[in-house]
Amino acid sequence: MVKNNYDVVAFLCRPYGLLCLDALVNSRFRPELLFTHKYERVRASDGEKIVRPELDKFREVASREGIELYTPTKEKMIGMLGERDYDFLVSVHCSFVFPPEVFEKARIGAVNIHPSIAVDREIKYKGADPVKKALEADERKVGVSIHRISEGIDEGEVLGCRTERVSEGDDVKSLSEKLGKHYPLLLMDALERLRRPQDGFIFW
Repeated sequence: MVKNNYDVVAFLCRPYGLLCLDALVNSRFRPELLFTHKYERVRASDGEKIVRPELDKFREVASREGIELYTPTKEKMIGMLGERDYDFLVSVHCSFVFPPEVFEKARIGAVNIHPSIAVDREIKYKGADPVKKALEADERKVGVSIHRISEGIDEGEVLGCRTERVSEGDDVKSLSEKLGKHYPLLLMDALERLRRPQDGFIFW
């Protein structure tokens, strides 16, 4: 187990969140508190809630690493974070919109990863389905960006972006898979640079 140097709170979801968690637990940014979503946003045809397939893996990693894991409502999360201080807040595919009292508490930085290209250091396709929007706009490349969390959805300052070319036959699924490998790279680079702001940020 790697000893962390910072108090990190992470809200990680989907397989991309697992990739980021694997990177975090082996770094100086190992989270002390981990959140994820338990259920899919859509229900089954019979109206039943659908448990997210990656939930067991999150539980496995959290148990192995001794990390507190919760699947809270937004209100519960806000209450829990109001009771503690932290250096970093990390969000990957979290469906909650973080209020200022949550992201402004992060002493060094609060960041979110969003699967969209950035133009002039601003997210181009904000909100839901950014890869689909990029394909519909006939973009020649798609990307994933990391940005500071702000009150507006995906409107914070972009700290880094990595891209993949759109090839013939690509669809949302194949492009999302291509982008997956960039998530932990972007995250670790941004956290390192936030803790050493004199180094600045590099766009790829």
